[in-house]
Amino acid sequence: MRNFYLFEKALQVTTIIELEQGLNNLNKVIINRDAKKDSFLCNPNIWECEIKQGKIYDLFGGIVNTELQRVVPSIFRSFRPQETIFENHVQMDDHFPDDCNALTGFEFSNTIIQTDRQVFNRTSYDTFVNRCLKDGKIKDENEMKENLTKLFPNLVFTDRAVLEILNWKNSNSDLYNRLFDLFEDIPLNPFKGGIGETEVLKYVNGIASKRINQAHRVTYKLKGNITTVLACSGHYN
Repeated sequence: MRNFYLFEKALQVTTIIELEQGLNNLNKVIINRDAKKDSFLCNPNIWECEIKQGKIYDLFGGIVNTELQRVVPSIFRSFRPQETIFENHVQMDDHFPDDCNALTGFEFSNTIIQTDRQVFNRTSYDTFVNRCLKDGKIKDENEMKENLTKLFPNLVFTDRAVLEILNWKNSNSDLYNRLFDLFEDIPLNPFKGGIGETEVLKYVNGIASKRINQAHRVTYKLKGNITTVLACSGHYN
């Protein structure tokens, strides 16, 4: 599960234009969320939150333009009540230890929330989701394969490769991170150049590899427009 908490201090913007832009950005996040995996939370007293333009519930009236007045109710209905008030991601992680947690709002420049936990537009949402897919808790090979498919839609992963990637995640974070760098590089430099001392297997058409470390390489095969990651440990086997 991914939790997004509406952070009062990140709702403070100076102008109506900034407020409207913040609402538009938040609406794009809400529209593109994964309803099964994303939970948007806010304190029940958020409606009394004072921003420079008035209280939050005033947004339903004439503060913003007519189009946004129609959208605002659906935005805030997407947030479910959360009695605990969070001031940072550490408190969220303690409260939701098995989830990926971030804070959301309009503007974070006047807060101390670290950048990778700020969600304020579609780009920051996508970045956070991808980080969760890679670094969040993954229960089994099926979830690992699902996440890899979302992160690397141009790659196909064999069951062996998926299991080995999951093993690296659970046993060696450095090599796990190295693998993801290599997956990014494979479509760009499949047969020469790039990172990982790219090598092509002699006498085996379409199969190449990149070095993970001295003991292991990622091996993959290109056939037509399909790139299949065959293995992520050992050498060419």
